[in-house]
Amino acid sequence: DILRIIKQKSPNCKVVIISQVKNMKTSFETLNEGAYTFIYKDRDALMESCLLVEEILNERMHAA
Repeated sequence: DILRIIKQKSPNCKVVIISQVKNMKTSFETLNEGAYTFIYKDRDALMESCLLVEEILNERMHAA
């Protein structure tokens, strides 16, 4: 599982899962495995992704 490998190699990495499959069980499982968030791939996914990246960058800038 790619999420598990990423979290093992970089535990502080914020992994965002974007999927076309709208399945609550899968989204909860990925969050429990360490994903930062889960975005359903629809027409709003691009805007949501951009806002999320901006939020993460702002967090890092203020933490430094």
